Amino acid sequence: MASPVHVVAASTSNVAVVAMQVYDNDNLVYSNSSNSIDTYLAMPMGSHYLVVKAWEASGGDFFTPLTIQVGNVPSPTPTPTPTPTPTPTPAPAIQFSASPTSIAAGQSSILSWSTTNATSVDIEPGVGVMGPSGSATVTPSSSTTYTATATGSGGNSSSAATVTVQTGGCALSSQNPSVTVCAPANGASITSPVHIVAGTTSSVPVVAMQVYEDDQMVYQNGSNSIETSLAMTTRSHYLVIKGWQSNGTPFSTALTINVVTNSNPAPTIQFSASPSTITAGQSATLSWSTTNTTSVDIEPGVGKVAISGSVTVSPASTTTYTATATGAGGNASASTMVTIGGPQSLQSINHIIYMLQENRSFDNYFGAMNAYRQSQGLPAEVDGLPSGAQNLNFDGSAYIQAFHVNSVCELDLSPAWNESHVSFNRNNPTSSTGLNDGFAYTAGKFARDNGYRDVQGQRTMGYYDWTQLPYYYFMATQFAMSDRWFSPAPTRTAPNRYYAVSGTSAGHTYPSNVGLTNRTIFDELEQSGISWRVYEGTPGDTILGDWQGFVGKYASHFVDAAQFATDAANGTLPAVALIEQKQNFDEHPGNNIQQGSAYVAGLINSLMTSQSWKDSVFILTWDEGGNFYDHVPSPPAHSPDGIPPQDLVSTDIQGDFTRYGFRVPNIVISPFTRAHYVSHTVMDTTAILKLIETRFNLPSLTARDGNSLDMTEFFDFQTVPWRKPPSPPIQPTNGGCYYDHLP
Repeated sequence: MASPVHVVAASTSNVAVVAMQVYDNDNLVYSNSSNSIDTYLAMPMGSHYLVVKAWEASGGDFFTPLTIQVGNVPSPTPTPTPTPTPTPTPAPAIQFSASPTSIAAGQSSILSWSTTNATSVDIEPGVGVMGPSGSATVTPSSSTTYTATATGSGGNSSSAATVTVQTGGCALSSQNPSVTVCAPANGASITSPVHIVAGTTSSVPVVAMQVYEDDQMVYQNGSNSIETSLAMTTRSHYLVIKGWQSNGTPFSTALTINVVTNSNPAPTIQFSASPSTITAGQSATLSWSTTNTTSVDIEPGVGKVAISGSVTVSPASTTTYTATATGAGGNASASTMVTIGGPQSLQSINHIIYMLQENRSFDNYFGAMNAYRQSQGLPAEVDGLPSGAQNLNFDGSAYIQAFHVNSVCELDLSPAWNESHVSFNRNNPTSSTGLNDGFAYTAGKFARDNGYRDVQGQRTMGYYDWTQLPYYYFMATQFAMSDRWFSPAPTRTAPNRYYAVSGTSAGHTYPSNVGLTNRTIFDELEQSGISWRVYEGTPGDTILGDWQGFVGKYASHFVDAAQFATDAANGTLPAVALIEQKQNFDEHPGNNIQQGSAYVAGLINSLMTSQSWKDSVFILTWDEGGNFYDHVPSPPAHSPDGIPPQDLVSTDIQGDFTRYGFRVPNIVISPFTRAHYVSHTVMDTTAILKLIETRFNLPSLTARDGNSLDMTEFFDFQTVPWRKPPSPPIQPTNGGCYYDHLP
């Protein structure tokens, strides 16, 4: 045929197809966001190997190859055909609003939208692609303008809504960006210390604020607002209040004040609690007396009180109360602690929540953890990517060095049984000696088998760092993690998720095509009368659907993951909760890892800011390594039930369930988590089952969880390090996402 070549193709799939591509001689030459193609492509004379590929919303792909010959072909005389009159496609319309539009710091607002002639809505910053109508809860740290873009076959339409965050009762300016200084007033004559209250408005996250007094920096923080008091000498002062955006750009407001002599005596306060140690449910009396005072404020939770007096409090956990006396001569503060007595133990945990994301190795996500820890003043004690980590490429012609990936999207790899064994030992996959030298080979072979560009397997050696995944790096560093946490079996997703709920894959190395019948941890909980729930990221999509009749039998226990934040806020979380992954947000290769991380951050943050935080643990891990490179060979493991693989075929590598899969990332998040802790103890996902069994006195499901440690090494029940949780960074979602080149 002659050039340009007319390419017409369409896809059939029971999963939504979100993109199609054309590869000419292994080079991507065309891509769209549809389930069909009708285009003309210029091609030079000669033979061409074409691959027409479709991408499902789940990240899966399928394709058809063909060979064509391009040459000089006489153009036939065209037969005139009548030109049909096109029917115009109506443009989408959108209604978009926020309620309330003004909130205090830490509060939430609900974004609501409805559309006509639209197929999807993209809400930025931070919400992402949603359905054509619905609502989403946001908790911005600073005043933010959200823009909703409705997309349909007739084009796009946008609408914006602004949520204003009031800082310390300070009404912020709508100018973007701006620093609003609520105190002191410009030109004011005031006494020292000078009370400074200021907040910022910016569409880019504000990560720090500073105060300059006569061109010298005298105060800074890591927030988007300021409320502090600063001692200043008696004279005129030039102040600059500056905000710093996360992209490194500052903005500021300047003012001049006159500090005068304070002729009023400073207030004093005496403050105490009796008794200072109580058991849960008992009360203590806070008492105070003051001089030179006009008002007293006691926090948390008491508020404005008389200048002397007492009040009864019943804290649910150990609490430090601070009383601030205010008078014409300034402020004075005093604190007292009410301790909840009695021994703390594993019984202090009343809610165990666990979640498995998809297909990431430890080195792929946390290989750069030591550099981050050192930047935070912590020791480099994580077994991360070693210097010189490499793998021989597919054809054995060169070594591929570990490298930093720029794209937050990557093409798929295969972590299945055969590939996992070859990655473990390229030349002797049945060996018990792990060399971890076959990752690039299996990645290259998978690319060749599926028409991908990366035919040498380079992508397996890529890793991310804290610049792309700041939320995960922060949480793993502040709380606890392990560098010896392995997936349960050297194979793909489904069998490893079977282990996560039942301690075994019941002989499966592939997804089961018959209903499983072995007991799960949820059967044990139900039998013992202990509450449990499965929060489904995508309703109807749960690994427990592979158990015969399970979902139908326990239908009331399955709810949408959107209910998790509500249950946490209302104190109605069950004793044990599994959060299933959300389609397109599970961080599986093919999906955007930043969008997935932001989704997980929303779940964890909703727990940390809820009344359920005080007695919960949230365990985040990944089901298996996805065949991304990891340098630590997986060690031997207990056979869960003595059942060998039942579904291997003659072309499969023979083996047993007596070796773990590769390392995966993990974070243990709780008020009781040991601060900045790194475990080096060998465990796998079934350790979560052991924790549940130990806490609620349940029997072991298999020899695998029965021989596991119960994770108590991650906790400090005596000092409870995170009664007040830290403030994590916002997880960005604007990283470059592409599939046609590396890095």
